[in-house]
Amino acid sequence: MSTSRLMLVLALMQEGAQMAACTDPAVMWGDGHGEARILDAAGKVAHAGLLQVSFGNGTFGSVCGMNLEAADVACRQLGFDHGSVSPSPCAAYGASNMCGPPGSAVAMQDLRCTGNEVALANCLWSAPSDDCRGHLGDAIIHCGTVSAAAPPAHGQTRLLDRDGAPSLSGEGLLQIFLDGAWVSVCGLTKGASAVACRAMGFASAAKEIGESGKNWSVLPPEVGELSCNGKEASLLDCSFQRGEAVFCAPTEAAVVKCLGDGDTMGQLVTA
Repeated sequence: MSTSRLMLVLALMQEGAQMAACTDPAVMWGDGHGEARILDAAGKVAHAGLLQVSFGNGTFGSVCGMNLEAADVACRQLGFDHGSVSPSPCAAYGASNMCGPPGSAVAMQDLRCTGNEVALANCLWSAPSDDCRGHLGDAIIHCGTVSAAAPPAHGQTRLLDRDGAPSLSGEGLLQIFLDGAWVSVCGLTKGASAVACRAMGFASAAKEIGESGKNWSVLPPEVGELSCNGKEASLLDCSFQRGEAVFCAPTEAAVVKCLGDGDTMGQLVTA
């Protein structure tokens, strides 16, 4: 065997050994390690946000790229029923930069699961590349429950970011589920903002009403003149206009800013 061919064989063997080390849970984490967590825009543990995995020494790192099945496994590991991966980049999710802080760890790249694994430690991945260490490829996931996966309830509210993904900042385009469809709103009062936020589990709404949907690229609102005194239990208890009585352009769709902790998809809030 020539020297060059021998060197090529040795290089391939070394690359294979490195890949095995990256995809063998026992090598990377050891027994009992591989804890996962999801952080929101404020750095708090949440059901939607930046996925991080523990190295086992108290250090958490982000995940640079993953498949949908991996999101399911991560969410089940955290006690939810299913998960999804956001198509929006971490730098612009929920009108916030959700990427890992510069200089922080990246645990893995290209996390791949079949969906049958009990934990992420049983899945496959590779060592993070230099590009991944810049955190622009960090995965954002959203976890939910079986009940949350059921059709939305009539009158349920949600907040969406500019990309149509669930808002993680507590501020977003307000939509109401009416007659089997999600519709946007225009002309709402401050009391209506407060009722909408409380319906999603938040403490209240900001005193100022958020910007209109000027840059949100939404369909024309189908609910207008939404007026509440702020004490109603649901937006359905307020007065509003529907259908042909609403004359609002897409740029007039209301954006609401909620305060405190809640679920912007209105899914984890129980009556």
